[in-house]
Amino acid sequence: MDTITPGQHLAFQAFVCPWRLTHGTTTRFNDKPIVSITNINFREHVKNAVAAITGVNVFVWQAEAVHANQAVKKQQYWSASGFAANQARAKAQLGFRRTLALTEKSWQSKNWYTWITSSFVHKDFQHLASNVVSMIFAGIQCMRQILGCIRG
Repeated sequence: MDTITPGQHLAFQAFVCPWRLTHGTTTRFNDKPIVSITNINFREHVKNAVAAITGVNVFVWQAEAVHANQAVKKQQYWSASGFAANQARAKAQLGFRRTLALTEKSWQSKNWYTWITSSFVHKDFQHLASNVVSMIFAGIQCMRQILGCIRG
């Protein structure tokens, strides 16, 4: 992951909740995972990245990081009900952990709150396809050189 400044970290910090983001309300959003991100310009990037990695459609909500912090600290936790919600949460978390190697923080023993930075969306995903293609072609060229040396 690219190194970012403290200011960028605050600007691009995103809050990923398995079921819904709330400012005190108890209403679900169709049991869909919800992403709260402080920079509106990255909302669609995050939404598309999550869907591409996990196959889970997410509802992206713009909110200030302080609100999300307060919601967690006030123990406004959300309990999953139903198989679909649990499966979506597990799938999203598994996809994130395997693919993005996220740093996960535990808020008052609730370790399913995961904080990420959207720098990976802005930079890494932007170049991911081209990097993969470049690696494939480099591998082909390397194999050609090896086979050429073997054949003499």
